[in-house]
Amino acid sequence: MVRAMVMDSYDWFVDVVAERRNMPRDQTLALADGRILTGRQALEAGLIDEIGGREQISAYLVENGVSESLEIKTWDNVNRDGFGVSFASLGAKLVESLGLGWFVSEDALHQTGLVDGLLSVGQTDWH
Repeated sequence: MVRAMVMDSYDWFVDVVAERRNMPRDQTLALADGRILTGRQALEAGLIDEIGGREQISAYLVENGVSESLEIKTWDNVNRDGFGVSFASLGAKLVESLGLGWFVSEDALHQTGLVDGLLSVGQTDWH
């Protein structure tokens, strides 16, 4: 059941990337093998449009109708206010919801922290 859910999500994501990046599905599948790409590699593969910093992100957001006063979260202030969850805590909650809470520690059930992974800005038309 979990494998079917993961594969359905994987297929959906591959299709979204293929559609949004105007890329043939087989080309998208060749990139969808779990590897992590640097910005330069993602640019070369056609997965991103450009590489920039905070100034470019702010300008892009304003050009796309986002208020200039929008707070930009950094790793420091994200960590300080307890935003996000970790994959460990999500997994623990899934195990608990299946009635197997005894299998995980109490700490794992209440663990919070950063969302695992890298951050990027883009596709502001996604709802």
